[in-house]
Amino acid sequence: MEHKSTLNVDWFRNDWFVRMAFRYLSSVTENCTGLVADFEQTQFCSNGPDSNNLGSTVFVDSQVSWTPSNLNDGAWSFSLGVNNLFDEKPPICYSCDLNSFDGTLYPIPGQYWYVRAVFEM
Repeated sequence: MEHKSTLNVDWFRNDWFVRMAFRYLSSVTENCTGLVADFEQTQFCSNGPDSNNLGSTVFVDSQVSWTPSNLNDGAWSFSLGVNNLFDEKPPICYSCDLNSFDGTLYPIPGQYWYVRAVFEM
């Protein structure tokens, strides 16, 4: 992977905060080794029997936060967010051991929702 970057777009209005995060991962070329070659299934590899191209991917995350200024002078903050908003699937990796994706580069497949409450003194 040559490039990995994140772009955050933030919006503030009164007690509200919204963030959209765009996580870009460039393409990766893997060797078609291991089980694919062992079982002569190299037709799955995009570049013939030698290598496979894992395309570039963009994951979108979003968070909405509310910090009510009239509640303990703004000491409380409440957030709702989701990672991988559009449920983007990581590209299939044939040489990986972890359910056909590279967990060192890509997040676990699926959406991750969270709720957060923070109190700061």
